[in-house]
Amino acid sequence: MTCQNSEIDLTNEQLDTLRNMLGINDPFKKEPIPYRNYAAVDPSNLKMKELELKKVVEKFAFHSSYDYYQVTEIGIDLAKKSFKKIRHKKSKRRYYLYLTLKDYNYELTFQEFLTSDDFKEQRQMV
Repeated sequence: MTCQNSEIDLTNEQLDTLRNMLGINDPFKKEPIPYRNYAAVDPSNLKMKELELKKVVEKFAFHSSYDYYQVTEIGIDLAKKSFKKIRHKKSKRRYYLYLTLKDYNYELTFQEFLTSDDFKEQRQMV
């Protein structure tokens, strides 16, 4: 996939790097809500330097032999837009939630999960 924001053209791998830096690379999540914004990389990392040239990341520190980068506003926008391409369909997210809940309640059936009011709030979250 190629994603464009004015003249910025990023590969799938580059978009994956941005999503990973922001913590929005889980396809089972409903929305791309960033909970971090950094990456610590070796100073010789050419892939990060290429992203820096495209102005989607910027170096903000050097510590313990690592360059620390953060995603710029343009990069955040591109990463959030690209999330839709990796997000699983609602049915798959719902079934994954059922399997997670079943780990805690092994007697839970999928039918019970889908029909019981006890799980209504959880079903609406996916």
